[in-house]
Amino acid sequence: MARRIVAEDSDEDEFQETQYSKLQNSYRHAREDQREYTIEKKDQLRMQSKTLQQLTRERDELEKVFRLAESLENQKRDEEKTRKLQELIQSKDDILSEIQNEKTSSIELDKELREWEKKMRQKQTEIGGANAAVTFNANVRKQERVLENRLDTALKRFNALLTTNSLLRSEIDNLRNERERFENLS
Repeated sequence: MARRIVAEDSDEDEFQETQYSKLQNSYRHAREDQREYTIEKKDQLRMQSKTLQQLTRERDELEKVFRLAESLENQKRDEEKTRKLQELIQSKDDILSEIQNEKTSSIELDKELREWEKKMRQKQTEIGGANAAVTFNANVRKQERVLENRLDTALKRFNALLTTNSLLRSEIDNLRNERERFENLS
């Protein structure tokens, strides 16, 4: 019977050692899992902290841009650009009116030139004779040159006004684009 008790004690000791070994192994695994979990969470916290810092910087930058957009200086600058734009529009209207006047003047000069040519033909018919015709033709050519010079001068002014108009349109378009960009910022 004593052997049986010793054998049972031995079996029980062996069972307890096995259980103890299993518990130690489980404890080691639990510690390892805990260590890995801690590392993972620290990495996650570090990434979240970086993201939070970046978002904070972005928010600060956006607030700065917003304050800048609402600043009085920008409002004054806006008013100045609006005033300048209105002046350019008025200037454009004036130039368009001047161009229309030049076109009308050019049409009148063409009409006058045709009238003079008609008068010239009539005079030539009335005068008759070789010398009179030569003198008359010289006068007509002179008058023709004078009228052509006037027409040329009017056309040059007209072209200069067209060029100025084109530049002003371009500047107006640029100012409109700037205004739209500014309004889109607000």
